[in-house]
Amino acid sequence: MERTNTSSGLLGTIVTWKVPTSVPFKVLREGLGEAGLDPDMAQELAPYYALCRALNDMKKGRVIRKLRREDNKIFFQLTREHLDPQEATYRREAELSIDTNTGVIECLKPRIKQKAEDLLAEHQATRTASDVTYLLFRIYKIHEADLIAIREQGGAYFVPKDYAKLVRQTRALLDAIGGKLRTFDVRLGSDDTAESIAESMSDHFEGLVEQFKESCESITTETRTDVQTRRWETVAGLKQKMELYRGLLSGYADHIGDVIEEAEKELIHKLKS
Repeated sequence: MERTNTSSGLLGTIVTWKVPTSVPFKVLREGLGEAGLDPDMAQELAPYYALCRALNDMKKGRVIRKLRREDNKIFFQLTREHLDPQEATYRREAELSIDTNTGVIECLKPRIKQKAEDLLAEHQATRTASDVTYLLFRIYKIHEADLIAIREQGGAYFVPKDYAKLVRQTRALLDAIGGKLRTFDVRLGSDDTAESIAESMSDHFEGLVEQFKESCESITTETRTDVQTRRWETVAGLKQKMELYRGLLSGYADHIGDVIEEAEKELIHKLKS
């Protein structure tokens, strides 16, 4: 990617999205393909996690607890709960297990077994709004693109103009699955606009540096070489990204450079002591 150039006036795009409550997994994969993205970015839901969602659906009037793990099998106990104004009473209802490799469910109560199997299959075939939102963030991360939050609560992000194609692909994906992408171009027009973008970019970089520092907390001279190498690659990537966005960072660029340099010095110190 080339250094961000603001001479054309376009700085980037603000994006917000609305995702459907649920999406068939097949439709999600097809939508990725239609958008020119890799369908395999939508991953299969492992049997254990699908069962956890299924059991969550079965919690009404029950307490469900994980008991133990034996090889590839995980066991749960389902306990009936009855509440009245005087007391709460509990009755063991069933024990259920799932093979984490095959997804096979075992339970001595046929009705409970069937219900769990039906719900597991339903969850494996469907993705929630949270799943889709996570996928969107993952798409941008895989493409090394930046979603810079412009609200502390999230939900609205600035995307530098270098990733205009990815924004178009995001729109195509959301259209295909019944979602919606709203975009607002951000152009040079006032000092306030440039300052707002620079401040948001600075906050974004400081967050990235904090994540890097947290990943280095347990680093020592005894840490595996491949782990050390990944940390060096991360700090080098931060430096490169800062230079690419120097124009957008404006007066914050030198400060961010100092923050990255200080984090690098801390890593050097950890690996020398």
